[in-house]
Amino acid sequence: PELARFFNPCCHGKLHYFYSEALYRLSYRGSVIQLLTQQLYHPTLGIRVSKSFAILVWMSDKIKINILRAFVDERGDYGNPTGIVLDTAQQIRQSARQKIATTLHFTDTVFINSLDPINVSFFNPEQETKFAGDSLISTAYLIKHVLEKNADLIICRGGHIKTWSEGELTWIEASLEGTPGWQHQQLASPEAIDSITPEQSSHYEHTMVWAWANEAKGLIRSRTFLPDWGTLEDQGNGSGSMQLAKILGRKIE
Repeated sequence: PELARFFNPCCHGKLHYFYSEALYRLSYRGSVIQLLTQQLYHPTLGIRVSKSFAILVWMSDKIKINILRAFVDERGDYGNPTGIVLDTAQQIRQSARQKIATTLHFTDTVFINSLDPINVSFFNPEQETKFAGDSLISTAYLIKHVLEKNADLIICRGGHIKTWSEGELTWIEASLEGTPGWQHQQLASPEAIDSITPEQSSHYEHTMVWAWANEAKGLIRSRTFLPDWGTLEDQGNGSGSMQLAKILGRKIE
């Protein structure tokens, strides 16, 4: 019961408002996670676009950002985008990492500190965090399928994360003790969840709101709001879902 597994539920929504449509997609067997190249519109930064990554011109340095999405649907649409930076020489200072994450404004940006062993750091737009389930999935996929290295174990502040693949799915396994502390608020119905407006959601703090869609079958409808971490709404919340499963003491979907 202390172990959480994350994979790819169907989630719906749109990417952050300042991204254009994907200019290029590299699919992996009709993939559950896709490498993307997108144009970032920002008045003070330069961006070069290439096949499966973007080059961020930051303080005269060129930083390669791999952009992947986890939690996509069966068609490869939607999902949580994550920016992943390979910084094994650790040339990017902590303050610069935070500025990059704030500028990109993904829910999380990952910095790979080492590949042997694999050690990573996560930054949301506001601060460094110890764990990010969807970003770990994307990082495991990138290391295995793009960098072509073993990715059975990833070390982060949240602990030692086991990763593996089953067919086209990428999995991670982690102790719930290493995951962020989520608040859970139950509402009366899925319709009540759907009716939450952007203005209302801005008042939540790191909260997963949920309602039974079919209690007998363990089906829930949920949305995740974390404006206190710089993201109004997230499309998927693996750690919050696993914590809710533990609270309820049953399997949920």
